[in-house]
Amino acid sequence: MKSINELAGKYKGERLTVIGRGKSLSLLCKQHIPAGPVIAINQAILAVDKLDMPNDVYSMQKDKLFTLSTDAPLLVHTPESAKGLDIPAAYEWRNTDYKLEVKAPSVASCVAIAKLWGCKEVLFLCCDAAVNGSIEAHGDPATKPEDYLMHRAIVENVAKRKKIKVTWKIPE
Repeated sequence: MKSINELAGKYKGERLTVIGRGKSLSLLCKQHIPAGPVIAINQAILAVDKLDMPNDVYSMQKDKLFTLSTDAPLLVHTPESAKGLDIPAAYEWRNTDYKLEVKAPSVASCVAIAKLWGCKEVLFLCCDAAVNGSIEAHGDPATKPEDYLMHRAIVENVAKRKKIKVTWKIPE
C-alpha cells in the first residue's frame, strides 16, 4: 500500500464531495455531484460506481467490513482496516497523523484528508443523520446508527480547527 501523503496538494482549491450511506443515497444522481474529487464511505461506493462519473472517485474503507469497488482506489485507515492487507492500489492513513482520535468517524477523517489534498471545502451528501436526524442506512443496516447523530458536531469541530468550509445536503 501507498501512503495517502502521495496525494498531498493534488486537489488544491477544489471541493471534495463525501458521500455517506444515509437512506437518501437511493436518490443520488450524477447531477448532484459537482466537479472535484469524491470519497464514497464504505458501502456507498456501490451506488457511486453505478453513476459512472468523470470525477476522481475514492472508496474510503475505515471499518473492518470491506466493500470493494471495481475501479476506485481505496483509502484505508491502517489501525482499523489494513492489518495484513497488501493492496497496491490502496492509500493508507492514520487518524492520529492528522490530530484526530483513532476511532474518529469516517466523515471527520474526510475533512483531514481534504485539507491534506488542498481542497477548499467539503460537501457532504447522503449523510442524513447530520441533516435531518434520520439514522436509517442505505443497504446493510448501520453498525452503530445512533453514533451518526454526533457526526455533524464532530465534523464541524474538525473543520473549524482545519480551517476548511463544510456543507451538508440531501439529494432531492
